[in-house]
Amino acid sequence: MKKKGFLIQLTVIIICIIVVVLVSNSDKGTEKDISNEIIDNKATINNEARTLDSYSKEEIEQYPELQNIFNDVNNFDTSSTSHNNIEVAYGDVYTSTVITSYADVIVYRSLPRLVFTVSDIGTAGSTNIDCELDVIEYVSVNGDVDTGWQNAIRYKNISGEISCGDNTAFTSSMKLSGETAFDPKNIMQVIFGADEFYNTTRSRDSKRVYRADMEKEELYDENHYLNIMSSIATVDSRETENLLTKATSQWTFDVYFYVGSLAPEYDDVAITCDTEYLVNMK
Repeated sequence: MKKKGFLIQLTVIIICIIVVVLVSNSDKGTEKDISNEIIDNKATINNEARTLDSYSKEEIEQYPELQNIFNDVNNFDTSSTSHNNIEVAYGDVYTSTVITSYADVIVYRSLPRLVFTVSDIGTAGSTNIDCELDVIEYVSVNGDVDTGWQNAIRYKNISGEISCGDNTAFTSSMKLSGETAFDPKNIMQVIFGADEFYNTTRSRDSKRVYRADMEKEELYDENHYLNIMSSIATVDSRETENLLTKATSQWTFDVYFYVGSLAPEYDDVAITCDTEYLVNMK
């Protein structure tokens, strides 16, 4: 009898644990639940944009997704190698905090980054110049970073521009590469590896400025990026030797919060970056 009573008690305890777990999980919304709460105006939403240097140490320590962003920024290697010059620039940290009707707290954070690389140029031959826009992003759900959630902050209507410095000219056409939410690759790229993007307007101002306007591309994930690349060379080797000059780059975009938004929260946002390099190097 004692054994039977023990088994009954054990069964009751197990059932109670299962019920508690189920009830606990039922209080936590899924991504679809959050979307429905936003659409139905049941959730409280706060959106903001802040510079990296506006965050205090206490704020960073309070939010795990913010800690991850600052860790990525601080650990990013910007050291230039021999004759290869790297500069990086960051946009604002975009944040959307959602508090649901059942008290879940979801924090979306996203930081756009520009990485500009220019190699020194000798008196003959050519070197590379490339500019990349990518995204550092994290989502936390009730204080825990959740890598399975899509970020709600989206970058659209993207344009990129690169220009070279004194006594320098582009010597090849502009190449575009990247991975975005919108699949820009046409069948020629899939089959032959061509770099052509759909719905992209390319322009060239004289021999020193390239620009690409990409209306259909969308970035929001840590694996998303866009890259403009070309080659540059010394125009006249009779000019000043080892001249230190400057290349410039810029990415512009609109910032949307949540899928389906008809208007951007911030429009025509620009990130610019300059990189010095040597031309006519001997």
